[in-house]
Amino acid sequence: MQRWIGRQQSGSEANAPPPPTVNPTVVVYAPAGGAGPIALVDVARARAGGSDEAVIVERAGAGVRVRQGLRAEVGLADRDRPQRLEAQCVLGVVCAGEGAFFALCVTESDEVIRRNVLGAGTVRNIRRVAFTPLDTQSAFVLDNSRSAEPSLPSKIVAQLRSDLEDERGFFFSDSLDMTATLQRQADAARAGGEAGLHARVSDPRFYWNAQMLHPFAVAGVDEPWLSPAMRGHVGCCEGRMCDNRLAYAAILISRRSCEHAGTRYHTRGCNDDGHAANFVETESALVVVRMPGQQPPPQQQPPPPSGPWRASWVQVRGSVPLFWSQSGMQYKPKPVMHRTAAQNVAVLQRHLSRASRAYGEPICLLSLLSTQPSSDEAELAQKLKETCEAMGAERASGAPPPPRACCLPFDFHAETRGGKLNAVYTFAQRELVPSLQRLGCSPGLPPFFVVPRPGEAPAAMQAGVVRTNCLDCLDRTNVVQHCLARLVLAQMLQRARIDMAGMHGGSEAGAWEAECARAADGVQKLWTDNGHALSLQYAGTASLKSSMLKGGPEADAAEPEQRSRLTAAAGLASSLASRVTDGANSLQRYYVSNFKDDVRQQTVDALLAPLPGMGAYVRALPTGASTSGGQPPPPVLRLLVASWNVNGKGPKEDGTQAVIDWLRCAYPAGGQSEPPDVVVFGMQVGPRAARGRPPRAATRGSPGARAGHIAMRAC
Repeated sequence: MQRWIGRQQSGSEANAPPPPTVNPTVVVYAPAGGAGPIALVDVARARAGGSDEAVIVERAGAGVRVRQGLRAEVGLADRDRPQRLEAQCVLGVVCAGEGAFFALCVTESDEVIRRNVLGAGTVRNIRRVAFTPLDTQSAFVLDNSRSAEPSLPSKIVAQLRSDLEDERGFFFSDSLDMTATLQRQADAARAGGEAGLHARVSDPRFYWNAQMLHPFAVAGVDEPWLSPAMRGHVGCCEGRMCDNRLAYAAILISRRSCEHAGTRYHTRGCNDDGHAANFVETESALVVVRMPGQQPPPQQQPPPPSGPWRASWVQVRGSVPLFWSQSGMQYKPKPVMHRTAAQNVAVLQRHLSRASRAYGEPICLLSLLSTQPSSDEAELAQKLKETCEAMGAERASGAPPPPRACCLPFDFHAETRGGKLNAVYTFAQRELVPSLQRLGCSPGLPPFFVVPRPGEAPAAMQAGVVRTNCLDCLDRTNVVQHCLARLVLAQMLQRARIDMAGMHGGSEAGAWEAECARAADGVQKLWTDNGHALSLQYAGTASLKSSMLKGGPEADAAEPEQRSRLTAAAGLASSLASRVTDGANSLQRYYVSNFKDDVRQQTVDALLAPLPGMGAYVRALPTGASTSGGQPPPPVLRLLVASWNVNGKGPKEDGTQAVIDWLRCAYPAGGQSEPPDVVVFGMQVGPRAARGRPPRAATRGSPGARAGHIAMRAC
């Protein structure tokens, strides 16, 4: 029975051209029945047949165990030959619930970035994954996932397969650290580091299969076919410039954070650790090499490097970093704020401190929320502004200084009405750049990272980051981030032209502008694909407003004079078609949010949760090269636990203050103790329930209602 090898191809997939041949790295042996312990063997050893050594993955108690062993331990006689599958890599082990465990192996993938573009390895997009059940119960869950009425674990398996294969949002590499920007990779190369499976990943925020691979790390298994995976989007376009003297690759990498991860209405705002929902780090990279046979101008001293010349610029997006949520069956639920003002200030500062350690300072919070009084977003936009101002007041009052940051509102809907993007570029030059300069940033946007050739010291480092948000951090955010990246791309191309070809302008100016326009067109396609990919993963549909990405900063001003009536008519038809498409996607988002996101959220939780019986993988965030100090010590939480038998002898009717004093006895004013971070207040049920009768309802004025009221006042 071949249930474990993977999904059958559809008719259209079967007729598609075969993918490029990729050498497998690991052989998976499973029992002929399709369920039970499996053996993982390096493909070279398996083909040679000289050694029987293998990595055994098996059920153990309520969890799973990984150990070194022999292939024959899978318990297979000669007459009962094992199933054999050659795979490109192993993603790890996942639990779908109710004791259903599966080993996940990548069987097909597509090359997205060729070898030696970003480094010695390739970047591949997962296309097919084999689910191998580790026992009979798991095999039953896998079979049930294709039935008309699947169980919850079977639904999770089916959704996980869709996430891995249909969304095409998971990536791995044979030797590159997919979680690290080019700047972070350069920092890691200079610093060195420890060895081991998890040490291949420098930023755990984007290490999506960390818990799945943790059993292998605990067992000391560190084979090259164990591949860390990243979720998000990777795109690449290539071209020529400078009269074909130089070849370039423009690369866009979006890394979705696995901290506070989930679906649209299930994860909003920040959690208590300061991690924002739908947080995405997007890196725009440019790699330039000189074409074979091309020599630099003889007058250029010193001679430029032959390449690859690499540059990158990072920006981030994430949900409004406060405590808030959206729920309900409405088409557009109104955002609801939570917690006190002081708690929101604290979580904002915690979030920005994490960003400061990862990206340096200054940090610009660019809010695209609507500020119109009639908009449901106005209250959230105002609360973000007030919280940022309150955080700045703490800096002035002598409290520990928060990161250097500013909050800039830009009402996207109002400013770009009619699809005009010129307002975004105008805002960037008149508002964004001056605000960053006031915080100590160099002229322009935060500088981009440049390394002239591999192994050399960087010629420039990025310090600071622009953090963009709207409500979903999908459609409006993608458009504005594309505009900012386009501005930086022009600067990158100009610097590469000078560094690599010694060309500073002059008679070639017209041709150079055409080359820059072609590069920008290729990058625009990358951003369109990026918007669709991130929207599909978070909201379940393609992106809205993708039609707005066309055109550069000069397009809006040139249109009235240059467009003919025919062109205007075609533009109107295109606009109408885009509105129809966006409307259909909006309706689909409503359906997905209300009827599918529960299972989608549970699938994300299963993917990221520690395996039963296995300790969680925990690793500190990296420290940015532009900052000093180190990681802060783990927080120490103070707990106050109190219990009150409501139906027993309680406080007097006028004794509320006595109970408050009782709760506060652990931290008397002016004493040595500090207020607790968490108060656990339990209200015991009285003797009615003990005699088998239901407890009295906590009606207005009852002991239960008074207890809740007193607890709230005390906390």
